[in-house]
Amino acid sequence: MKVLSGKFTYWREDLERNMNIRIYGTGGMPVIAFPPQGSKADAYESFGLIDVLAKAIRADQVQLFCVDSVDDLSWNAADKPADVRMLWQERYYRYIVEQVVPFVSGVNPENARPYVFGVSLGATQAAIAFFRRPDLFQGVLSLSPALDPHLFFGDWSDDLLYQNTPLYFLDRMPTDHEYIALYQQRNIIFCAGQGTWDRPCADSMRRLQPLLERLHVPAWFDYWGTDADHDWYWWKKQVVYFLPHLLKD
Repeated sequence: MKVLSGKFTYWREDLERNMNIRIYGTGGMPVIAFPPQGSKADAYESFGLIDVLAKAIRADQVQLFCVDSVDDLSWNAADKPADVRMLWQERYYRYIVEQVVPFVSGVNPENARPYVFGVSLGATQAAIAFFRRPDLFQGVLSLSPALDPHLFFGDWSDDLLYQNTPLYFLDRMPTDHEYIALYQQRNIIFCAGQGTWDRPCADSMRRLQPLLERLHVPAWFDYWGTDADHDWYWWKKQVVYFLPHLLKD
């Protein structure tokens, strides 16, 4: 059986570009995989992460739906006005929930809510999607997320930045919010190393952890050592380590 089972391209009007989805596997737990910063749907294959998941994919344990990013218009576009950049981010989020999620439901035979997964800025996107719509997703695996928007936007803020920053909206979420019960039923895993380049990600996770504790939401925050850094070598190890915990769900 081929690991890559399909490639699809759709024109998304509000993003003004074709958006690609690469499918790996034919069944099992559906996972929407956001690429790392500035990357496209082929990133996980190009950098070997699909290879470490190939056995689980061929065994129909997991089916990956790898999507493009639009980071060149949003998070990476430091030369553009901040409000315009956040508008692109919001459009991207809506693309995921309005088009990608229904697409996954139509392709995956399990009739199950998908997980969201990502590394680097893809881990940030996974966290945003999950915490904004826990009704759509079974859980999140976020590896080396950059959760602090100051890394990209400095002190600037607006309503769209607030909506796309879990550190902000979870901090103000009422304890009787309807999403809390959904969070409590989901599988939430965050991981980062404490090497030089991953330390800001670990620091942002340490800010997220007490916000979920305040809401009595169980979550696994795993901080790897100072040798673990912001690169594919460690992300591959982490995926292999955490996948069995997702499959138990």
